[in-house]
Amino acid sequence: MRSWINAGTFNEDTYDNGPCWENHAIERHGSGLAPEIVNTGVFDVDAGTGHAAEVTVAFDNEGTVDVQSGTLRLDGGGVPERAAYGSWQAEGEGSTVLAGGTFDLAVETDLSSVRIEGAHVDWVTRSLTGSLSGLPPYVSGSVPVAGSGEGGQAGPFASATIEVLSGGSETWETLCGSLSPGLGGEFECLWATAGGSYTDGHYKLRAKLSSGSSPPETVTTPSISTLVDNTAPAGSVTAPPAHGIGGSLTVSGGASDSGSGVDAWQLQIAPEGSSEWTNACAAQTSPLSESEYGCVVDTTKYADGSYRLRTSVSDRAGNTHLSSPVSLSVENKGVSGTLATVPPFIAKTVEVEGTATTEGAAVASWVVQSAPSGTASWTNACPTQSVPKSGSTYSCEIDTTTLADGIYEMHVLVTDVEGDTYTSTPVAVTVDNTAPTGFIAPLPASISGSYAVVGNAEDATAGVASWTLQVTSKGGESWEQACTPQSLPLFGDLYACDLETGGLENGEYELRAVIVDSAENSYTTAPGLRRGRQRGPRCDGGAIHLRSRDRGEHARGEHGKLERCGAHRLRLPVATL
Repeated sequence: MRSWINAGTFNEDTYDNGPCWENHAIERHGSGLAPEIVNTGVFDVDAGTGHAAEVTVAFDNEGTVDVQSGTLRLDGGGVPERAAYGSWQAEGEGSTVLAGGTFDLAVETDLSSVRIEGAHVDWVTRSLTGSLSGLPPYVSGSVPVAGSGEGGQAGPFASATIEVLSGGSETWETLCGSLSPGLGGEFECLWATAGGSYTDGHYKLRAKLSSGSSPPETVTTPSISTLVDNTAPAGSVTAPPAHGIGGSLTVSGGASDSGSGVDAWQLQIAPEGSSEWTNACAAQTSPLSESEYGCVVDTTKYADGSYRLRTSVSDRAGNTHLSSPVSLSVENKGVSGTLATVPPFIAKTVEVEGTATTEGAAVASWVVQSAPSGTASWTNACPTQSVPKSGSTYSCEIDTTTLADGIYEMHVLVTDVEGDTYTSTPVAVTVDNTAPTGFIAPLPASISGSYAVVGNAEDATAGVASWTLQVTSKGGESWEQACTPQSLPLFGDLYACDLETGGLENGEYELRAVIVDSAENSYTTAPGLRRGRQRGPRCDGGAIHLRSRDRGEHARGEHGKLERCGAHRLRLPVATL
C-alpha cells in the first residue's frame, strides 16, 4: 500500500490540476493497492465558496486540517488501524464532511466543525486507560481493592499490578502481583491491612496497567487515598447509684479514638447473669462535651430487678470496643413522682408543683432539677423539699435569673428514706429573662381620621407575644389602649394598628407601645420629645425600610426610613375635629 505522509504544510490551492490533485480532487489512478494519506502536519484547503475539495482515498488526520473556504469531502474513510486524533478547523464558511467509509476517531477528538454525512465513525481509545475504584476514607481489616482498564491501539488490556505507598515514604511497594482482568476489564485483590505490614496511618494506592502488545504499553492510574485504622476505640460507662432506680435514668460515659474518630456510643442493657444484651437507648453520634456521651434510659420498660449496663463504642473504620459492665438496680414499684406542666417559656421566679409517692418506705425528698438541653449536667433548680405542700403534692420556686437564657430540660428526682430514687421524664422549657425591644415609627405633626401607626418589636429567645399601642394626652399619666393588641406582625418584625382619632379631642397626644414576649417580659417605649413639625430626636440607631406599597401614609419621611424611637407626640388640628 502506498502512503502519502504530510508532515509539513499541504496547500490544496498550490496543487490545483497537478498529477494527483485534479479539479479539487485526490483520487486513485490506475490499479494496484489503494493509496492512503496520513496527515501529521497542516492540511490546508481553500477550495473557494460554493466549491468542494474531494479526497476519495483513505485519510488519517493526526495533525491539523484547516478548511479556509469551501468544503473538504472525505469519501474514502480513515486509514485502517490508525485512530485520527488531530484537530479539525474551519474558517468562515469552510467545512469538512466525512462522506464515506469508516473513520476511527480518538475519543477526545472535537468534531464541532465537522459534519458526518454518509460515513461511519468508531470512537476508539488511543492508549491504555484505567482507574482504581475509590475506597472509604477509613478502612480496617481486609479491604477489597478493585479497578478496571481498557486497551488502546497498542493492544488489549492484559494485566494489572496494584501498588501501595505509606505516608511519609517515597517508595511504592507491590500489594498484588499480576492480575488478569475479567471480560469487562475489571480486576480486584484483597488488602490485609491488619496483617502486620501496615501500621495505622495514611496510605495511597495505584495500579500499573499493561497491554498485550509487544513491547507492552504500560500506564499508571491516578492514586487514591485512605486511612488505615486497626486500633479499637476506648470507651466507658459511669456506674449509676447502687440503690434502686425508677423512671428516667441519665447514663453517661466516655469514648475516644485517635485514628478515624468515634462513630457512635451505644448503651446496652442485660438482666444480671444473662448474655442477651439489647440497646438501652439510641446510639449517640455526638458527644455531650468533648469525649463525654450520654443518653436517657426509660427504666419503666424493664421489670424490677438487677441489670448490667455496658457501652459499645465504634469508630469510623469499623473497630468496636465493649466496656466493662456496671450494675443497675431497677425499682419502679416503690417510688414514683411527677412534675406538673411547666410553661414552655419562663422568666423571673416560677412556682412549680409535682407529686411524690411510695409503696413502702416514706418519701425523703422531692426536688426539681434542670440541665442545659443536650447535656447531662443536672443540678437542683430549687431547694430540696422534704415536706409536701399537701398530701403527696410538693412545690418549690425556681429563680430563673440564676440561669442563662436558653433551652433547658427539667425533671423531678424523688428519693425515699431507703435511698431508692425515681426520676420523671424530662420536659423542655425555655428560660428568657431578657425583655423584648422595639420602637414606633416617626409620625407627622398632625393627623386626623383613621391613621395606621407602625412599629417594630423583636425578641430573640421566647418571641414576641403582643404589641399594644397606647395613647395619653400631652403630659398625662393615664395611658389608654389605642387599638386591639397585635399578636401577629404585619410582616417581619413590623406591627401596626389603625388609630381612630375620632374619639379624641383636638390637642396634643403621646403614643407608646407596650411589647410583651412569650415569657411575659415586657418593654415599653419611652415618651419621645417630638412636637409640632420638627423632626424626631436622634434615638438609639437602627433602621427599617418599607416598600411604598406596604408603608401607607404612616411611612412618610425620607426614603421610608423608620428611626428607632420611643413614644411620639402628635397634634390633632382643630380644623379637622
